[in-house]
Parts: sequence; structure tokens; C-alpha cells
Amino acid sequence: MIAKDVEKSKEQIMEELADSRSCERALRVSETLYRDLIECASDGLLVLSADKQILSCNRAVLDIFDLNSLDAIQGKSFGALFPSETTYDDFQEIMAPFMEEAGLFDTEWTMSRHEGEAFWAGITLRLASQTPGNGAHYVAGIRDLTLHQGSELQAAFAVTHDVLTGLPNRLLLNDRIELAMLQSRRRQQPFTLLLIDLDDFNHVNTSYGYMAGDALLKASARRIGVMVRNEDTVARLGNDEFAVLLFAAGHKGDAIGIARKVLNAFQEPFEVAGHSIQMTASVGITLFPDESASVDELLRHAGLALQHAKELGRNGYECYTPDLEYEMAGV
Repeated sequence: MIAKDVEKSKEQIMEELADSRSCERALRVSETLYRDLIECASDGLLVLSADKQILSCNRAVLDIFDLNSLDAIQGKSFGALFPSETTYDDFQEIMAPFMEEAGLFDTEWTMSRHEGEAFWAGITLRLASQTPGNGAHYVAGIRDLTLHQGSELQAAFAVTHDVLTGLPNRLLLNDRIELAMLQSRRRQQPFTLLLIDLDDFNHVNTSYGYMAGDALLKASARRIGVMVRNEDTVARLGNDEFAVLLFAAGHKGDAIGIARKVLNAFQEPFEVAGHSIQMTASVGITLFPDESASVDELLRHAGLALQHAKELGRNGYECYTPDLEYEMAGV
């Protein structure tokens, strides 16, 4: 009787071992398929620790950030993929309430490749799991908005960006201004909006043709862009009008300094379509929150200052003051 029971126990143990081995094989197959799926994803995927340290990533992350291997970023802060600590701090400040409420944050932000090249990326951060003793883990999805031509993402990019220059358009600028206002109120830190208009740009189109005009607009966008930080926003609002959102220029003197740099950048002639074209620009300046309390007011007040600069002879800058409301209305 005892021998039979022992034999039966052996059979049960063997069956359990077989089941266990089968489960292990299934688990290994599942893990392999999961890894293959992650590696085949065109978007970059990172696993982050509770304190946002990079634990692992797929091949797409290495391609997006021009990295040779995971070793280059493993163990580093997620912030290492941003152009500066300030950019990452701003990202975290905007992200925090969304993660606390829904465990999910989706946005567009400036990131930085291995050699320092800044680029716009779509970022989705999701709270993936929370285990006792280990805290939360996060999964971050990264989409390089400059690489997805012909895709649905490129179509979405076109909605918020100017087709000719690739700069943010009015829609995205409004969104950035709203974010800047939120940060400004939390930190008690003002910021500046500049509106820039090319003087007598229509003369370029009529004298040299629209292709030359387009080339000059793209060159102007580049010249304006090098005058500001990566954290700031340069946008094209339409035709020959640009906007610059300066997050760190909280004083009028700072804003005037940037405006002068922009004007100086236009002193050198533009070499386009076989022609050397001399251009000037006019700039309107307004500050938040001292002079404007909303997106519409910022744009309107900067527009009034810009109009005043043009009426005073162009190739200059003017700052908004409440008196402009009466002067421009002819009161």
C-alpha cells in the first residue's frame, strides 16, 4: 500500500514538473515575442524607475537619439535626453498634475540628440506598475516629429507647424503661451512675447518671384532661431510675421536685448535665388503678466507695439504701453 502511494506521489510530482516546465517554456516564448514586439516598434520606448532613471529601451530610442548602445544612457536620468536642466524642470512641472490625476501625460517637447542637436518630440509618459518596495515604474514613448514624413504623425505635425519653415504655427504658439502663463503664475516669473514683421516683404515677391520670397522666409526663420535659446519658441504666424516666446526674459531690458539681436541679424544681406537682398524687420514687445493677462491680449498688445514700430520708420522695436491704445486709436 505504501509502495503504491509512493509511486502515485512520484507520478504527481512528475506531472507537476512537466506542467512547470511547460509554463516556463510558454513564459519564455511570451517574453521573446514581447521583446520582439518592442524592438519592432517605430516609436522609442523606455522603461523608467520610480525616480525617472532609465532602466531599458528599445532600438528605436538608440536611433532617435543617435546612440550606439543602451549603456550610453542606462542609469541616467530621463532628463539627460533634454537640452538642459531647465527644459526638463519645465517638463516635470507641467507633467506632475497630469500624472497624479490620471497616471498619463502626453505632450510635445524639445529633446536633444547625443551630439546636442535639439528636436521636437512627441512624449507619452505612463505609470506602468507599482510594486511593494520598488515603487512606481514608468513607460515613456518618444516620437521624433521630424522623421515621420508621410505618416499620420506628419499630418498631425502639419496641423501645428508651418509647412514652409517647419516652425510652430499660431495654433501651437497659443498652446505654448498658455503653458508659459501657467508656469509664470506658479513660479512668479514673467515672460516676454515678441512679434517680428519683415519690412516691405511684398517687394521681394514682386521683384524676385515667390520662390525667392519663400527662400528668404526660411532664411529669416533660421536667423531668428539662432538668436534665442532652445527652450524658447520661434513661430511663424503667417506671410512675413514671426513670433518669439521668451520664457526667461522677464524684464523689459532682457526683451529689448533680444529684439536688438534680431534686428542686427537682418543687417547682413540675404543671398537667395542668385540675388543679394537687403531686408529689415520691425519688432513689437509685450510682457506677461504686467501688461497682458491672456493669450489674446499678449498677441494684440505685441501687435500694437509692432504697428507703432512700423509707423515710426521701421527697422526698430517698440514696447507696449497702455498709452498705445489711445495713440493708435487716434485719441
